[in-house]
Amino acid sequence: LDVYGFTPRLPAILVLGSEVSGMRAGMEKRCDFFLSIPMVRDFDSLNVAQAGAIIISCFSRAMRK
Repeated sequence: LDVYGFTPRLPAILVLGSEVSGMRAGMEKRCDFFLSIPMVRDFDSLNVAQAGAIIISCFSRAMRK
């Protein structure tokens, strides 16, 4: 799902996986949604802190509506 169009349901837990190995299969099975951050330009990747900040910002904005 596109993070910019996603409306979170609270309470929520944000799980961030690593760039190379993602997350463990057991953890992945417990997740209800998988979000992506669409990029205007090509980048190799965002680090986990950058991705987390973008997602939390989108959650915060969605909850103010």
